[in-house]
Formats: sequence, C-alpha cells, structure tokens
Amino acid sequence: MNTNVKIPRKFKKVLDIYPFFIMAVGLFFILLVNIPSIKGESDVSAQANFGTCHCEEGNLGCGWCNYDETQEFRNMCQVKADSTGEAHIAMCWTDDNLTCERLKGSVCDRRYTDGSWAYEKCGNPLFFPEEEEKQDEPKEDKCPYSSTQARVQEDRYHHWYPDITIYEGESFRIGSFHDATGQFADDTYLEVDGPNGFHYECDASTNGCNGHTVSGVIVGTYILSVKTHKPSGGFYLESACNDRAEAIVKVEPEDKRGFEITKQVANGDHYYQIGEEIEFEVRIENSGEAVINELLYIDKYDSEYLQYTDIRGERVRNGSIVQSSELDSYIDPSIPDGEFRIYDLTEHLGDLGVDESFVLYIEFKATKATNDDKTYNYAIADDGIEQKQDDDWVVVESVEAPPTDR
Repeated sequence: MNTNVKIPRKFKKVLDIYPFFIMAVGLFFILLVNIPSIKGESDVSAQANFGTCHCEEGNLGCGWCNYDETQEFRNMCQVKADSTGEAHIAMCWTDDNLTCERLKGSVCDRRYTDGSWAYEKCGNPLFFPEEEEKQDEPKEDKCPYSSTQARVQEDRYHHWYPDITIYEGESFRIGSFHDATGQFADDTYLEVDGPNGFHYECDASTNGCNGHTVSGVIVGTYILSVKTHKPSGGFYLESACNDRAEAIVKVEPEDKRGFEITKQVANGDHYYQIGEEIEFEVRIENSGEAVINELLYIDKYDSEYLQYTDIRGERVRNGSIVQSSELDSYIDPSIPDGEFRIYDLTEHLGDLGVDESFVLYIEFKATKATNDDKTYNYAIADDGIEQKQDDDWVVVESVEAPPTDR
C-alpha cells in the first residue's frame, strides 16, 4: 500500500498554521476565564469576563465598565485592593445610584439571560477587616421577657391595676411583674414621680420595694415607671422590659346626699289596749342634692308587748304616690322577734330622688300591758354614708279591747 499521500496545496497551508491556531484559542480562553493579579502604585484594575473596573489602591472603590460593544448596559463594579496590591472583583451592579458601601460583601458574576438580568453566585464573600471587627463586638443584650407590668393597688385587698383613682389623703401600693405571672419581679427598678416634685425610687431586689405604700397627700397624678436590669449593667431599652402605671389623687367631693327620717304613731294616739292594732308611719325624705340609690331599713320594737304583723311602702313625690309595694316578703326571716330588716328599700320602691320620700306603714298588735310604761319603737335608715334614726312610743293598757275592735 502506498502510504505517501499527496496533500493538496491549499490544505497544506491550513495544516501549517493549525498548531498556532490551537495555541491562540487556548490563550484566549485562559485570558477570558481567569482574573489576573495586578499590582500598581496609584491605580489598580482587575479584568473579568464582563469588563474592566478600576479603583484606587488600598481602598474600596467604584468604577465603570461596559458590558457589550453597544455600551447600552453599564455596570458598576466594586474592586478590593488588598495590602499586597492585588485587586479583586467584589461585585457588579446595574444601578449607578447604589453606592459601593451597599455593594460590598460577595463575589458575583452577572449574566444577561432572556432579556433580563439574572444573578449568579460564583464565590465566597470577600474578606473585609472592618466587617470582621464588627463581628467581634459583643452583641447587645436582649430583653428576656415577653412583657413587663407596672401596677398600682389601692390596698392589699384590691387587684393590681395599670391605673387607679383615689382621694386626697388615701394611699396606694406599687409593684412590678414580668409576663403577667402575678409574682413580684426581682430584677426591676421602680420610680414614682408625682406633683410638687415628689419622687421615690427603689430596687426590686430590696425587701419592701415591691408593695411599697405611697401616701397620696398631694392632689395630682403619680407616675410609676418600671425598667428591667441587664446582667451586664444598665437597663433594657425594649418595651417588653419597661412599663408605666399611674395613680390619680383627687379632691374628695363634698357629700351632696342627705336624708331625714321620722317615725310616729299613725293616728297620733299613744294609748292602746291589749289586742288592738297599732300602726306606725315612717317617713324618709331625700333632703340632699343627689339621688339615693341604696337605703337599708331597720325596725326595732319590744316583742314582749308588741307583735309585728305587716309592712307596706310608697314612694311619694309632691304629695302623689309614684310607686308602692308590699314589703313583708322582703324582711330577713333569720332575724328573731324584736327587729326586722329590709336591706335596700330602693330595690322595691325605686331610687329616692331629690325631694321625694319613702313612706312606710308598719302594723303591730298589742299583746301585753306595759303597766303604764312606754314601749319605744325605733326606725333606722342607712344610705352607706350616714345612719339616722327616730322613734315613737305607745302604752298598752291592761283592759282588753272589745272583740269588734280587735
């Protein structure tokens, strides 16, 4: 077989330059893919497959590079020049309004895909000494609680509230809590500021701080501020570790309520015989400037001589009956003879308005002679502020009344 093959002249020329062609293509790809290390005195540049950016040596800078020949798209690149003078592409961006400060932190390549910009991560974040220093700084303590409560209380028998109103001369207690547990906090600091420069402060770790009593001798608003200690010193700033409460001290209003009570034998006759019916009339008049909405009535008599039989009542305004009721069923049956009570007349006759009166008709039966001695019958009324009473008397004679009079 003839191994000598004659190669046409035109193909021979191609083969003559082929090795050089292969070397050129390889060098092109090497230059295209790799980012060289560049050293310089005043200007450092780095080449990437998306263009060339520049920055001043030793600093983090911004430079412009063109993405394509049309220069339609412009990228802002960030270059880091380290202490050896080597330059590193940090990031590229399209928006020239963004600053280098916002761009630093990662090595990225940017590629044009389907008409829109897409980002690809192509390396670890660059090393920036100033950022490492920030990471080494201790993190700020964070509030360990969901909430903190500053609370005030009228006295130990009332609930704790974020705000209360008391009257001049009364006192209130202060307290601090976490997460609404109902248990006093021991890592808080309490301060009370009030009128005329009043100030009190204490640490919850001190015995008696939580539950301390503040006297409201000055009219005005008292503000309780509670803040929580940090173990490292100082106080937490978050709202979850701080709270406020207030106690308002007011001038006690003058009492505008008032009433008068009278009791007398209904027909004016004080002498009765055994077996006769005796009727007393009790009148309770609202003499104040406010409605009375609670009124206790107590009647006392000597059960040795008199026997209670019935009671009815009326609410009267300007001589006219506004409301009436049989009241016998409202008497407390647990009280023995000699006394009876109706705990609130207003429940059965309505609130007693200004210039109105309750008129009660109470019936007894004479059961035993008093031997010419008087037996007294007492009427007592109490509106929760004051108690007043009046009385009247009868004499029961030994002669029994005729059957028709019984």
